[in-house]
Amino acid sequence: MEQTEHRVAIVVDPSYAERIVSLARECHVWLVRSALNDPVVAALRQDHSGFSFDSGVTTFNGEDTPEASFLSILGTVEEHHGEDSHNPPLSVIEVIGLEPSALVRDELHSYGFGHIEPSHHGFVARRETA
Repeated sequence: MEQTEHRVAIVVDPSYAERIVSLARECHVWLVRSALNDPVVAALRQDHSGFSFDSGVTTFNGEDTPEASFLSILGTVEEHHGEDSHNPPLSVIEVIGLEPSALVRDELHSYGFGHIEPSHHGFVARRETA
């Protein structure tokens, strides 16, 4: 039986802005709030009402660094998209605006994301599947 992939993006780049529009059509995005990101999200919400686990944007307040922002939101993303709340559960996280430090890798591993590969804007983490 083929396993369906459930992908989410976590964007900790405060200047991602307009690029969020196309990404939010591909998967659900968790986006750090900022002066550049917030107006784009407001416009998106006016055009597309409603919430979807498969697309759209959820914003969150950032921390002092992109790494701290990512670490602060990862548990919440897992809570909303993990096996206790979504079928299929979250299997891929695309992270934009951050390189995978040892601390980030350790935290991802604690959630079962053992495959971490660099990408053009950050990295992609994949969960081990049975």
